[in-house]
Amino acid sequence: MSQDNGNTKRANPSRIDFRVLESGVAVTKFDRVQDRSIPWEQGCEIKRAWGRKELDDALAWCEENGYIVRRWAGGARAFKGELFSIRSASQINRMRDRLERAALAGKSDSGMFFDLRYDL
Repeated sequence: MSQDNGNTKRANPSRIDFRVLESGVAVTKFDRVQDRSIPWEQGCEIKRAWGRKELDDALAWCEENGYIVRRWAGGARAFKGELFSIRSASQINRMRDRLERAALAGKSDSGMFFDLRYDL
């Protein structure tokens, strides 16, 4: 079995994460290996020239090419074929607690309408 050293051009990652930054959009691609998401060798790529339109175009391309796209303020995640959890139960509980504390402290205006298995 040959090992991928990061030089192989892969066309269809299992998951693509999009995070909106002040300087553009961060795009990270992952493969799914034995129920784990493994980031591609090149890591996170910052698309500095991207604005809202370019992000919307990228998400539309994902949907047209068999990805399920989850969106929220500040980002999105695209799953190839089917949704799969990106967090364990304990990670979800810790994240839920953190979001609830932020909401109670008035530090969150995004609401609590997320499925933490897939979002954020």
